[in-house]
Amino acid sequence: MCHRGGRDATDRLRTQAKFSGLLEAAPDAMLGVDGSGLIQLVNTQAESLFGWTRNELLGRPIETLVPERARGTHRQHRAGYFAEPVVRAMGAGTDLSARRKDGTEFPAEISLSSIETEDGLLVTAAVRDVTERKAFEAVVARARDTAERAARSRQEFLANMSHEIRTPMNAIIGMTSLLLDTPMDRQQRDFVETLRTSGEHLLTIINDILDYAKIDSGKLVPEEVAFEVRGWLGETLDLVTLQAHEKGLELACDVAPDVPLVVVGDPTRVRQVLVNLLANAVKFTHTGEVVVRVEVEPADEAGTWLRFVVSDTGIGVAPERIDTLFEPFTQADSTTTRIYGGTGLGLAISRRLVESMGGRMEMRSTPAVGTTVNFCFPVERRDDADSAAPTGLAGQRILVVDDNATNRQLLEVWAYQNDMECVSAAGGPEALEIVDREQDRLFGFALLDLDMPGMDGIELGRALRARNEGIRLVLLQATSPTRTMDIEVFDAVVAKPPRPEKLTEVMVELLRTGKVRDVVSAPPISVFAMPAGGRRLSILVVEDTPVNQKVAQHLLARFGFRSDVAASGQEALTALAQRAYDLILMDIQMPEMDGLEATRRIRARWPERDLHIVAMTANVATEDVRRCYEVGMDAFLPKPIDVASLARMLRGLLTAPPPAPLSVLPSDGRPLVDSAVVGQLCQEIGRDVVRELAEEFLADVDTALPDLQDGCRAQDRARIAAAAHKLKTPARSLGAAAFGELLNDLEYQAAESDWPVLAGIVGRLTGQRSGLHDQLRAELAQ
Repeated sequence: MCHRGGRDATDRLRTQAKFSGLLEAAPDAMLGVDGSGLIQLVNTQAESLFGWTRNELLGRPIETLVPERARGTHRQHRAGYFAEPVVRAMGAGTDLSARRKDGTEFPAEISLSSIETEDGLLVTAAVRDVTERKAFEAVVARARDTAERAARSRQEFLANMSHEIRTPMNAIIGMTSLLLDTPMDRQQRDFVETLRTSGEHLLTIINDILDYAKIDSGKLVPEEVAFEVRGWLGETLDLVTLQAHEKGLELACDVAPDVPLVVVGDPTRVRQVLVNLLANAVKFTHTGEVVVRVEVEPADEAGTWLRFVVSDTGIGVAPERIDTLFEPFTQADSTTTRIYGGTGLGLAISRRLVESMGGRMEMRSTPAVGTTVNFCFPVERRDDADSAAPTGLAGQRILVVDDNATNRQLLEVWAYQNDMECVSAAGGPEALEIVDREQDRLFGFALLDLDMPGMDGIELGRALRARNEGIRLVLLQATSPTRTMDIEVFDAVVAKPPRPEKLTEVMVELLRTGKVRDVVSAPPISVFAMPAGGRRLSILVVEDTPVNQKVAQHLLARFGFRSDVAASGQEALTALAQRAYDLILMDIQMPEMDGLEATRRIRARWPERDLHIVAMTANVATEDVRRCYEVGMDAFLPKPIDVASLARMLRGLLTAPPPAPLSVLPSDGRPLVDSAVVGQLCQEIGRDVVRELAEEFLADVDTALPDLQDGCRAQDRARIAAAAHKLKTPARSLGAAAFGELLNDLEYQAAESDWPVLAGIVGRLTGQRSGLHDQLRAELAQ
C-alpha cells in the first residue's frame, strides 16, 4: 500500500508540474481548484495579484480570495459549476470583486474551464484585475452623462425659448391678420404688411434654430415616399416665384430628359433644402437669373442618384470663405448679416439634411459673378412610370421669343424633347425679321415673354397676329397681368417659370381645340368663409394670457363664432359643468391646472360628450405633440396660430357627420383610415411626427387586443373599459374613425352588456387590426 501511495503521489506531482508549467506561461493570474474548493495550482502572476505566496495559497479554500460578504454566494456558484462545468470566456459573467491578502478589494473578470484528472475534476480560473478599465469606463460614463445632460439642457432651453417667443408672436401675427381683413388706406396696409412679414421672418428664424437642434440630436429620420419629380419641382418653385419676380429676376428650371418621372425618397426634406438654396439665391442676387437644374448623377455604384444644381448671378463669395458658410450661425462676413439678415443656419441645416439622406452638397462661387450649389442623393427609381405618351406636337413649328438666353435655351430643349421644330429670337424686332423672311413656312405656335426691352410681348403678339391669323400665341408672364384688354390677342397665358408638363398640356389643348379652357382664376375665397348651412359651434377658449385670449376670440369672431374664455384648466372644468361645448381650444402651460391635466379630467368626467379638444400651444416638440394626444386631445394647433389651419379645422367640424351607431359602421370593404384626416394632420404637425405617433398607436393596438381578449375571458369590465378608452381618441385623431367608434362603443357597453356582445366587439376590432396597420402605413408612405 505504501508503494501504491507513493506512486499516486508521484503522479499527482507530475500532473501538478505539467499544469504549473502551462499556468506560468499564461498572462493572467491562474488558479486551479479541486472539487472541495481547495486551491491546488497557483502561478506567479496570481502571487503578484493577490499578495499571497504560492505555498500560502495551496490547500486554502478559493473563498479566501473572495470578499467575506460574497463567500456564501460564491460557494453556491462553485458547486453549481462543478455539477455542470462549461467553458466561460473572460468577461462573460457578472462583475466580480476579489480580495487581496491585505484585505483590499479590486474589480475582477474571470474565465473558467475544467480538466479531468486522476484525482477528479480540476477547474482552472484566469483572474484579471480590471481596475484601470473600470476607471476609464467610469470616466467615459460621466462624460456621456454630462453630454446627455447638456443636450437635454439645450433642448429644454430651445423649447422654452420657442414657447416664450411664440406666445407674443401669436398676438403679433394673429392681430395683423385680423387687421389686414379690415378697410385701410394704402399706407396703413403697407405698414401692417411690413409688421406681419417681420413677424413671419422671426418665426422662420426660430424654426431654423429648432430644426438644427433636431438634426444635431439625431432625431431626424428620412422618409421613403414615392413622388413625381417634375410636378413636385413645379410646386417647389412656386414657393419662391413671387420673391424672384418682385426683384425682377428670371427664375428658370431645367429637368434632364433621363430624370425618372417617379422616384422614392424624402420629398419634404428635399423641398426644404431646395427652397433654402433658392431663397438664398434670390436674396443675394440683384440682377440676372436664378436657375435650377435636375439631372441624373453619373455614379459607379448601383442605383440612381439625383443631382440638383442651383445657380445664380448674385454677389458671390470668396472661395476661401465657402467652407465656413456650412458652419452653424456663420455667414460670409458681418456685413452680410447687417445687410441681408438671417441666422447663418440655412446652409448648415441643408447640408446636414442631405447627408442624412446619404447624399452630399458642394458649392462653387466667384465674387461679383455668382454662386452654384449642387447636392445629390440616392433615390429608388420607379421605371414602370417612366414612359410618356406621345404628345402629338411632333413636327410643329414654334417660335420662342425671350430676351433671357437661359430661358430661350430651356424652351428650345423642351421643344426638341417634343420633336418640334424650334426657332428662337432674343427680342421682338429679331422675331419679326424671322417671320417676314420665312413667310412660306408659317409658325404654328409662338411662345412670347411679356417683359422684354423695346418691344414687349403684347406688342409683339399683335404684330404676329397681324401677319398670321392662325398662329397660336402663348404669353409667358411672371405676374398676373394688369392690362386685361391687352392680352386678348393671346390664346393662352402661362406663368413663369413654365413647367414643362404644364406647357405641353397647354400646347396639346391648343392644337386640339384651338383654345385653352378659361385660365382666369375665380375670385379668391376669404380664408374666414365657412360652409353655408353649417351648424353653430359653441366654443371655449382656455388660455391664461389676456392678449392670446383676445386674439383667439377675435379670430373666431371673424369666422362667425362666439366663444367663451377660461383662464386656467380649473376654470375650464367649472365652465363645462355649467354648459356643454362642441370645441375647446386648450392652451398647455397655464397656472393652477395645465391643459394636459384639464383634458384628462374632462375625458374622465364627461366621457359621453361629443367634445373636440384642440391643443393650442407654443410647445411644438414631438414629445409635446405626443403628450397632447396621449391625454385625449383630438388635434394640435401650434402658436402662432395659422389662420388657414384654424379654418380647415373648423370646416372639418362643421362638415363632419355625427358619430355613427355601431350598427351602421363601415363594412370591411371600406377604407379604415380617412385620407383627408391624415393629410390635414400631416400639414398641421409634420409627417415625421404623425408617422411616429401612428407607430406608437399601432403598437398600443397590438398590446391592447390580447388584453381585451383576456379581459373578456376573465370578465373584467374595468380592464376592458380602460383599454378601450386609451385607444379611442388616438384612433379618431389618426383618421381611423370606424375603429375609434368600435372602441367608444366597447368602453360604454363594458359596464353592463352581456359578455357575448363585448366579445363580439373585441372580435371585430381584432378583425380590423391587419387592415388598420396596412392602410395607416400606406397613407403615411404617400
